[in-house]
Amino acid sequence: MDLFLISAGTVLILYTVFLMFHSNINLGVVMPFIMGVPLLIAGIFLDRISRAFPVILYLMAAAYGLFIILFAVTVIRIVSVPEGKGKPDAVIVLGCAVRHGKPSLALEKRIMAAKDLLLRYEDTVCVVSGGRGPQEAFFEADVMKDRLVKEGIEEERILKEREAGSTYENMEKSACVLRKSGIMPETVFVVTTDFHALRARAEALKFFKDVQVVKSRSEWYMKPSYYLRETAALTKQFLMKS
Repeated sequence: MDLFLISAGTVLILYTVFLMFHSNINLGVVMPFIMGVPLLIAGIFLDRISRAFPVILYLMAAAYGLFIILFAVTVIRIVSVPEGKGKPDAVIVLGCAVRHGKPSLALEKRIMAAKDLLLRYEDTVCVVSGGRGPQEAFFEADVMKDRLVKEGIEEERILKEREAGSTYENMEKSACVLRKSGIMPETVFVVTTDFHALRARAEALKFFKDVQVVKSRSEWYMKPSYYLRETAALTKQFLMKS
């Protein structure tokens, strides 16, 4: 058992180190580290803990077991979100990490998915939504608009929202941008990465009547990090409603 705990803890910690080279620091990046450290410590001192404080091991087993269940439920709910169909009245593209003034791989895939939509529906407007994070020198909305224009999308069809710092704010502030432009869409397509589809749609439904999601594919090596973050975010969302 001690070898299993040490191995599991080490793998989780090293995964965080790996993620730091591929993503800006966020909850999904640090969560493997947070979960790995207790396992590593428990494995190293397993004999002492089991003799002196066995209740700690029971509590850890219960906590990790509960989180695994929540994680599995979250994954099932996310992959069950259907892909958007039909014609949108407006498209909202959600921002994510910008690295050295250029879209991260995840953001690039969202931009390309939005481009395909906008080329297909030439009278549909688009809101690119994203502020500037603490690790970013450029506004996400600016980077997204510049990229879409380079891909042949008319500049006047792209509205910018440069203040949002959360998914809720993405939707709230994008709705304001659309209203100020005289646009009251019935059907909104939200473009985001697959792992984010469930939470994005839930937040969008607070401001729009009909919401569908267009999902870009996340990289396989980032999926555990993404789903860990969504498990924490959706659990928090549920508890705050209760």
